[in-house]
Formats: sequence, structure tokens, C-alpha cells
Amino acid sequence: MNIGQRKEYVISHIKADIDSGEFTLRSIFIRYLPEIEILKQNGICYTRFYKMADLGISLKHFQDLIRHAKAKQQVQPPSAKKAALAPCLQPEVNATTPQATASEWRLIFSDIPDRLIADLTTAGLTPEQVRVLIRAGTLNNTRELRHYLNEIIRQKHIV
Repeated sequence: MNIGQRKEYVISHIKADIDSGEFTLRSIFIRYLPEIEILKQNGICYTRFYKMADLGISLKHFQDLIRHAKAKQQVQPPSAKKAALAPCLQPEVNATTPQATASEWRLIFSDIPDRLIADLTTAGLTPEQVRVLIRAGTLNNTRELRHYLNEIIRQKHIV
């Protein structure tokens, strides 16, 4: 997709989402920020995109939406990293697989709550899968592990 087509795609989809009324402006900008960033890397600055899109909002509001979407993106793990790690996160649905004990989980994170251990077990994740994520730099503490587990649960509707 060339830059002109990408620009038209992003603008038309943003406008369609706004017109549908199903999404907040913030969620729309969070969703399309990666595409807007690609446009920016290819020479279309935010102000120029704002003028081309003609979304019916002020420039200040547009800038605030971009800033908020960037901040939200920094909090969440990048989707490319999620996609690369997806195979190691497939829950093993094998009845013969032994369940990990709390002590095995505490070897990874000493402060891991019992509730998180139960949720990890329900989701089918193993301590080895979590170790892979730690080595990859995706997880550094139990808070990040909880967020990551919630994302898996949300995607797969496990719990």
C-alpha cells in the first residue's frame, strides 16, 4: 500500500468509526495511531494529517488525542512483540500435563499472589512459558504478568 492509499484508508476508517458513534475519539486514535505514525515517518506531519482529515475537531483537541494515544501505546506491550511470542503462550490443553505448584511459580516471582497463580493455571500457562517471556524482556514483575494474562484472557475468552 503506497502512502497515498494508506492516508486515504486511515482517514476513511477514522471518519467511519466517528460516524458510527460506537467508539470514543480516544479509542479511535489509539486504534489508528500506528497507521498515523507510519504516515508521519513518510513525511505527513500531524498538522498536515489534521488538515487533510477534516474531522471536525480543533487542532488542540487533535494534538491531545495523539498525545493520549502515544501515552497509552507506551503502557501496552507492542503488538509485534505479542505476535512474536504468541506461539509460546498457547495454553496446553493436555490432561496429562501436571499443574505447576505455587512454589514453582514463586521461583520466578517471589511476590506472586495466589490468585494470579490460580488464574495462570486456569489459562493453561506454565512457569516455563512465563520464563520465556521474562527472557524476551516482555515481563519484569507480577504486575506486568497480570496485565499480560488479562490480555490473553481477553483475546481467548478463557476465564
